[in-house]
Amino acid sequence: MIANFDIESAKTGNLFREARMAMLTHQALRHIDLADQAAEKVEKAAATLVEAARRADLPAS
Repeated sequence: MIANFDIESAKTGNLFREARMAMLTHQALRHIDLADQAAEKVEKAAATLVEAARRADLPAS
């Protein structure tokens, strides 16, 4: 065990803050990417719905 290790000062130190900021940045970018993927799926489904509605309005040949 490290005798002089102070956990409280470690939690408020620069290294801890930088590591926490890096983790939060990574997490935010991941969530943005997931939201972008979901939006692409919604756009694709909406385009499919519009195409289906357009075909339903065409007269039968």
